[in-house]
Amino acid sequence: MATTDKRQLRLTISAILESHGIDDLVLEGQVTDAVTLFFDLTGKGKCPVKARRDILEGMLTYLDKQRQYENMNERIEKSLHVRPDGGDKWNEIVKFLEKREADGETIERYADWCKTDQYNSPKTHQIALKPDIIRATWPSAFLPTAKEIKQSFDPFAALSGYLSQTGDD
Repeated sequence: MATTDKRQLRLTISAILESHGIDDLVLEGQVTDAVTLFFDLTGKGKCPVKARRDILEGMLTYLDKQRQYENMNERIEKSLHVRPDGGDKWNEIVKFLEKREADGETIERYADWCKTDQYNSPKTHQIALKPDIIRATWPSAFLPTAKEIKQSFDPFAALSGYLSQTGDD
């Protein structure tokens, strides 16, 4: 599709959306891209039903990722009292946090550590200025506590192996 045609299509879609009281530039761009992609795929011989399905799956995947990103931003703001600005550094931190979340390490637990360990953890203003500090200090927030170590330590476990070898049961 020629650039002029795409522009005319976009203006048409914009007019239709505005007539329904919708003034959303992102939505306008997505609909234009979806229509253009549909015509490109069907023009290359793809079944219109499959083309539509592929476009919708792509859009739903994008929306799901966008929702997860926004959800993580809200959780950062709520737990650390810092509003991510959406820049490249924050985008990297959000991706990092989503990966760590899969391992069971949450931003809420990190924020709790920041509150309880005030001498070793970063402060809110430091996080706001340098979001990379989250990644740098993340491992410290998830070290086992003394209580957890004490609960997992069984002094007789080591001795039981020794005693069974010596026959002094």
